[in-house]
Amino acid sequence: MRGSAAAGVNPVRQALTALDRDMRIEVKTMRESIAFAYVPNRIASIALAATGVLGLLLAMIGVYGVMAYAVSRRTGEIGIRITLGASRYAVLAMVLRDGLTIIAIGLAAGISMALVLAPQLSGFLAAGMGATDPLIFAGVAVLLASVGLNASLVPAWRAARVDPMIALRYE
Repeated sequence: MRGSAAAGVNPVRQALTALDRDMRIEVKTMRESIAFAYVPNRIASIALAATGVLGLLLAMIGVYGVMAYAVSRRTGEIGIRITLGASRYAVLAMVLRDGLTIIAIGLAAGISMALVLAPQLSGFLAAGMGATDPLIFAGVAVLLASVGLNASLVPAWRAARVDPMIALRYE
């Protein structure tokens, strides 16, 4: 029989019904039968993905909060730097450099912990994926670095727009 497996279900059901009308018949494709066995893995994978997204959101909020607080504490210093001739670009680069330092420390700690914990989570991975796949680790590192950099941009932009007169009165 050619075609999809689902198309062959009705002829099988009709043939079995013709043999015995009182017989309870449940005909499913192999794909439907196996899909139920993978439900726990799918639920666990969805839970892990949701936890990862929540962690990414919390990391972004945390980096933004730390950078915003650091900029607010350094408003006087930033005002003096601008008064003494620092360009807006130099102030922006200074704050972004501080943010990237925090991100680099977090990535180093996170990657080292992930390498230790990855074998315990390998059962949730799709077939053919390794628990310590360098491409996945690099992709996650790039994603986290870009999220952290974007979270640092708003405080850096605010620092670069500080009015020196207001900043000097701030102290």
